[in-house]
Amino acid sequence: MTAQIPAPATDHTDHVGSLVRPERLIAAQQARDRGELSEQVLTGIEDQCILQAIELQRETGIGVLTDGEFRRRSWMAGLARGAEGVTIEAPAERVRSVLGITGKVRPRGRLCEQEARFLKEHAGSRFKITIPCAAYYMLRAWWPGVTDQVYESRRALGEDLVPIIHDEVRALLAEGVPYVQLDAPHYAMFVDEQTRARLRADGFDPDEGLDTCIELDAAILNGLDRRQAHIGMHVCRANPPGGSRSSGSYEVVAEKVFNSLDVDTWLLEYDSPRAGGFEPLRFMPAHKKVVLGLVTTKQPTLEDPETLLRQIDQAAQYVPLERLALSPQCGFASGGAGYPLSIDDQRHKLELVVATARKVWGAA
Repeated sequence: MTAQIPAPATDHTDHVGSLVRPERLIAAQQARDRGELSEQVLTGIEDQCILQAIELQRETGIGVLTDGEFRRRSWMAGLARGAEGVTIEAPAERVRSVLGITGKVRPRGRLCEQEARFLKEHAGSRFKITIPCAAYYMLRAWWPGVTDQVYESRRALGEDLVPIIHDEVRALLAEGVPYVQLDAPHYAMFVDEQTRARLRADGFDPDEGLDTCIELDAAILNGLDRRQAHIGMHVCRANPPGGSRSSGSYEVVAEKVFNSLDVDTWLLEYDSPRAGGFEPLRFMPAHKKVVLGLVTTKQPTLEDPETLLRQIDQAAQYVPLERLALSPQCGFASGGAGYPLSIDDQRHKLELVVATARKVWGAA
C-alpha cells in the first residue's frame, strides 16, 4: 500500500465530474455530428462553455473543478478516442450514448489529453480528470453476438483494456494532473440481486466477476507514481434521467473491495435508502478518505441541511469526521441532454454541499 498523501486542495467538498450541458453546446455537437460544423469551430464553443463551467464552480466554492466532461458524448466515451475496436451509437435526442466493443481493442492515442491540457491552463491546482475503469467496459460494453465474435471471454477483453487505461492514468499523473478519479459502477452492479441474476443468465458468475474486476482495477493502479497526485474511485449506482438502477447495501462487496484497491478516496453514493446504511464503512482502511454522495442529482429539490448533518454524523461512527467529505451522489449529466436539473439547479446543489461542509468542518 502507498503512504498517505495530501488530499486535494479542499478536504471536505467534491463533485463527481459531469455538469449540465448548455443548450448551445448540445446544439453545436449535434451540428458537428451532422457534418454542419467543423471540429475547430466546435472546439472553440466547447472551450467557451468549459470556461463558464469553471467559473460557476469557483463561484459556488466547491473544492474540486472539472470541465463538466463537455468534450465527451458521455462520461465513458473517451475510450473511443484512445482505442480501436470501439463503437459509439448516439441517439438522436442525445440522452445517452451507447458504447460497445466491436473489434479487437488496441491503443491508438490518448483518452483525456485535451481535457487535461485545458484544465491545467485554466483551473489551477484544483481540478480532476475522470476516467472509467477497464472492468466497467468489460461488463457494459460487451455486445452479445458482436463482442463475443472477437473475444472469447469478458476477462480477455478486460485484460486488453487495462494497459490502455493504465497508460492514460500514468500520462495524466506525469503531466501534473493533481486528482484522477476512476469511475467504477461495476461494484454497485454486484450488490444488486437483479443485476447479479442477469449476469448469471449471461453466463457470467457474479462472485468470480467481482474478483476479476478487483484484479483488473488493481492492475490499472499498479506501478503509478503517485507522490504528487490523488487517486479517487467513484462507485456509481447508475444515473439515468430521473432514476437509479442499482439497489442494495455496500455490505456485499465492502470488505473485499475497500481493502483490495489502493485508492486514496472512495466516492460513494448514499442519496437513497436503496443504498443501505453506513455500516459497511467499518471496513474502510484507516488512511482512506470517504466522500459521501448525499445530495442527489436525480431531481432538483434541495435536501434538508439538518438531514445532511445527521447523515454525516451517522457516517462518522465508522469513519472519523476528518476523513469524510460531502458531494452530490453522481454527475449532473453523464451524457447529453435529458436530465432533470437545470444549470441553476446544479448551482444550488453545489452551494448546498459547500454550505453544509462549512457547518461541519468550518470551511469548505
